[in-house]
Amino acid sequence: MELKAKAGEGKIYGAITSQMVADAVEQQTGLAIDKRKIEMGKAIKDLGEYGVVYKPHPEVPIPLKLNVTAA
Repeated sequence: MELKAKAGEGKIYGAITSQMVADAVEQQTGLAIDKRKIEMGKAIKDLGEYGVVYKPHPEVPIPLKLNVTAA
């Protein structure tokens, strides 16, 4: 899944939030997901590929791969 963010010199301005991930999933797949069920680990502040987990249920983790690129 691709997520575009404003960036300069390899770093994005601010950070990628769970709301931004949820919005990207909805735009690219048409599925609305709950931002509160997205586990990101550490804050995403650089361009690159990241793994996050969406947990619609505690026993059902769904891994998502994010590719953060400059807008």
